[in-house]
Amino acid sequence: MEGYSNASSLRQLISQVKQNIAALKNLGEAVDQWDNVMVCLLIRKIDSESSKAYYLQHNNNAKPTLSEFLTFLEQRAFALESMEGKRETQSVSMPRKLQVSNVVVKEAKCLYCGASAAA
Repeated sequence: MEGYSNASSLRQLISQVKQNIAALKNLGEAVDQWDNVMVCLLIRKIDSESSKAYYLQHNNNAKPTLSEFLTFLEQRAFALESMEGKRETQSVSMPRKLQVSNVVVKEAKCLYCGASAAA
């Protein structure tokens, strides 16, 4: 797998980041000043499609904030869940084609004289 690429893994990443940031705040660390570093590290953890979507959405003139990045990941996870649900619905509701063929075995005859090949 190339990074966190499905809804459940993105939600797990978001949860872990929030828990670790809260723990570091409780220890007195100045995590509010780590946004650039955290976003840079986290963007490398997600899949290429998600990081591309983030770069397309993000305003290049503004410094990225961790809060905005986590909001993006939550929206991405929600979108992926919606897409996964549609795929499941489509696969259940679409009838499968069944191909049946009848094979008839005939006695082989000579094309020239019409005699049976067994003879």
